[in-house]
Amino acid sequence: MAVRPESRIGAFLDGRYQIVEILGVGAYGVVYGAVDVYDNTPYAIKALSKVGPTGLPIDDAQQRFQAREISLHSKARRHPNIVRLLEVLDCDDCMYVILEYCPEGDLFTAITEQHHYVGDDVIAKKLFLQLLEAVEYCHKIGIYHRDLKPENVLVCDNGQRVKLADFGLATTEKYTSDFGCGSTFYMSPECHKRFGAAGYESAPNDVWSLGVILVNLTCGRNPWKRADPRDETYSAYLCDPHFLKSILPLSNELDAILHRIFEPNPRKRITLPELREAIIRCPRFTVMPSETPSPVIDDQEWQNVVVEEQYVCDPFTPISEDFSTYVAIEAPPSPISTPQRPPPINTQVVGTIPNSHYPPTPVSPTCRPARRPKRVGRQQVRRKETPRRYARGISLTPTSSASSNRSLSQSPCPPTPTSIREAPTPHFGLYCNPVMDGLDQPFLPKSRGVQVY
Repeated sequence: MAVRPESRIGAFLDGRYQIVEILGVGAYGVVYGAVDVYDNTPYAIKALSKVGPTGLPIDDAQQRFQAREISLHSKARRHPNIVRLLEVLDCDDCMYVILEYCPEGDLFTAITEQHHYVGDDVIAKKLFLQLLEAVEYCHKIGIYHRDLKPENVLVCDNGQRVKLADFGLATTEKYTSDFGCGSTFYMSPECHKRFGAAGYESAPNDVWSLGVILVNLTCGRNPWKRADPRDETYSAYLCDPHFLKSILPLSNELDAILHRIFEPNPRKRITLPELREAIIRCPRFTVMPSETPSPVIDDQEWQNVVVEEQYVCDPFTPISEDFSTYVAIEAPPSPISTPQRPPPINTQVVGTIPNSHYPPTPVSPTCRPARRPKRVGRQQVRRKETPRRYARGISLTPTSSASSNRSLSQSPCPPTPTSIREAPTPHFGLYCNPVMDGLDQPFLPKSRGVQVY
């Protein structure tokens, strides 16, 4: 029978780590918050269950995926922008992976709930370069993440550093046939299943995902829901490469970079070293509107507009130093206030001023204005008819894919992916065997069987 996640709260692992809270829940694992009972150091513990939701043991394919996740994460753990994997503890019902704890949550929460980074080009560039270097390091050692998204990027150091996490879908295959692997919003076009396609390259797929994250960082939303011609927004982008600039506050420089990232042909797509240099040279990411557009006034509203007539008069000169001149004779004695200079007058309209006492009594005009103000019609402020409708409903949604059941109200810790595609099935021997076929430099931390108290 499957163990309820909350039943492990308060338990001790290896007589050292005490589980204190749940940070995230997935179909095949739970991420807990724990503390070291000896020095109160906080840790994150990912429990990879050996029992499925139905209560039956997980199949061999799922066991291989868990073993591969641990091995690849261990291999890449030494980079400063990758979450450190510290230890692996083997138990009867699950495998406990001891990880570095990042209390500030993930990048998704920082963008959507805390509203950080959007509009701040300096910090956005700094964080994106950190993430880019982490992915480039993984590619150099032959690891391709395949699930890059803000939910799998943790924030630390008061928002000044990001760290890549969750290698549950990572692979060492340069060319893969695992279509639909990852999160829909961040998949490249070739990752979606296409008729007649045998597979796609893993590295350009990660580059595409980084481009979507860059839009998240700078604009706080996704460019489209799915990089597929059936998606209206993506279809508009295919017709007009500068379409994103018409719906997002992108600078010309960043728009040119995104055009190279979102190249439909993966062989022509920008590489990670080229992307890093382009980001470093980019002077700004976003531009804000300089002025508010004029409001659109309907025909009925024009009937309610009252336009005051203005007249030309001589420059202001006091009639007399005796301020009593400005008071009517019939007026009862009262404190006399100093007259004020009238406001500036529009000299473009010529008129006459009544020959009466100064200043004249305000009189509402009874004639129509000499010139009707120019109307700002809708046809003057809207863009082309075809791409206009695609600007609606584009937002960074709480749930980025079917493999990440994540909402804004849940914990910021990235969950374990629930949908994992099967890869070629090598022989791994025993589940905890650290020797894994298919890896250039296999590595698995020493796994110890421990008691859960």
